[in-house]
Amino acid sequence: MIRDIPCVILSGGKSSRMREDAGIDKAFLDFWGEPLYYRQYQKLSKIFENVYLNTKSAKNYDKIESKQIIEDLTSVEGFDTSELFAPTLGMLSAFETLQSDRIFFIGVDTPFISEESIQNIILRNAPFVVAQSGEKIHPTVAVYDKSISSELTRMIKQNKHKLTLLLEKIGTIFVQTGNEKEFSNLNRYEDYKKAIEDGVNPFR
Repeated sequence: MIRDIPCVILSGGKSSRMREDAGIDKAFLDFWGEPLYYRQYQKLSKIFENVYLNTKSAKNYDKIESKQIIEDLTSVEGFDTSELFAPTLGMLSAFETLQSDRIFFIGVDTPFISEESIQNIILRNAPFVVAQSGEKIHPTVAVYDKSISSELTRMIKQNKHKLTLLLEKIGTIFVQTGNEKEFSNLNRYEDYKKAIEDGVNPFR
């Protein structure tokens, strides 16, 4: 059980491609009888002592205690973020809410990650550690230090939200871990349908 660093599940995106395909926020997809967000929360709670879910609004996330939900900031230094859906805002909101030096972040739509891969990232005791599989990096499966808060603030105010821009400015360690399937995202309904048809239940 990981006790010295909290885990934050990022679930504050627009889920636009899934809404386009199926008319639903991916966090609420049925995964073997439970919403995806809750399955992910259950799984990570077996690995981390402290698990939180970041979202735009706590509404409808009724399977998780409200104290474990971090809502997005509605403004950042006077900049209105009430209509902003971005990982930069979710990460900044988490740092400001938890006051933690380091946080492990993971997207709600990355359910196939293994505990071994998570441990490989956590055990690299460095301020910024990002998962990598082959040539592909995964900025939302990573440990970040709170020192990036000022850079996140700057990115939000400049309306720049690609985390690769952030990685270019910080000394990041990339950890080769797992395989590409572990980092499969459920962005479109066909991704979800394939996951169900394959019968790979990552929450057993």
